[in-house]
Amino acid sequence: MQAGSCITTELVYVYELVMGVLDVNRTKEKGYGTIVKEGFCDELDELRKIYEELPEFLMEVSSMEISRLPLIRRDKHVPCIDYIHQIGYLLCIFEEKLDESTLEELQDFEFAFSDGEGETKKFFYRTPKTRELDNLLGDIYHKILDMERAITRDLVSHILLFSSQLLNAVNFAARLDCFLSLALVARQHNYVRPVLTEETLLEIRNGRHVLQEMTVDTFVPNDTKILDDGRINIITGPNYSGKSIYIKQVTTSVNISDKRELTQKQISELTKAKID
Repeated sequence: MQAGSCITTELVYVYELVMGVLDVNRTKEKGYGTIVKEGFCDELDELRKIYEELPEFLMEVSSMEISRLPLIRRDKHVPCIDYIHQIGYLLCIFEEKLDESTLEELQDFEFAFSDGEGETKKFFYRTPKTRELDNLLGDIYHKILDMERAITRDLVSHILLFSSQLLNAVNFAARLDCFLSLALVARQHNYVRPVLTEETLLEIRNGRHVLQEMTVDTFVPNDTKILDDGRINIITGPNYSGKSIYIKQVTTSVNISDKRELTQKQISELTKAKID
């Protein structure tokens, strides 16, 4: 009944809304940060198509650009035009920086920066062609991100209209997860449901500490029987004999049982009242 009350038509609408906008596997498939479903926005699809075909396009442009620049050496590495996020399009020349005389002969070449990391040093330049690409395409990757963020923000604003229904479903799922986890652990470790009584009595047979028994190879179970013969019970014994573990396993058993849940002890009778 509770599950049925949580799965409302509003929740189904939110699910369909999210699935109609987002494709959670797209980033993994495409290799870059993109989650909006293909076909949702034509302008976004066009930008992503250009971005995905950009390496091949830049290779063609680089070949055309280098063919008309005979002054640039290309002994080992052929210069190429690279697209760098947030910086733009730059002509990359390897190993040697262009000298001043060469720069004077080349029209409108401007040194941008160098990159000394890696086996081959790279020198980046702005050229008429790279400026043309900046004007034509711009920082296309971040255009894609900005557009996707705008779409996801709009999606979130629509989802928030159904926040109460979502919270109900999430809370139910959390409780269900706890119950299933408790049932699984109870079956694995032979936990049993306690028997509650109105008498002032606590009796535990083969009690175990729920955490301590998972950290040792062998845990010796302990029995407990406390009658209505006083408010205080004293445990004595040598150091490291297990007094603290014993007390904790008893109080843990009472605490869990007081919540009407399964306990890790084989209990015959257990008082509803907590031990003072």
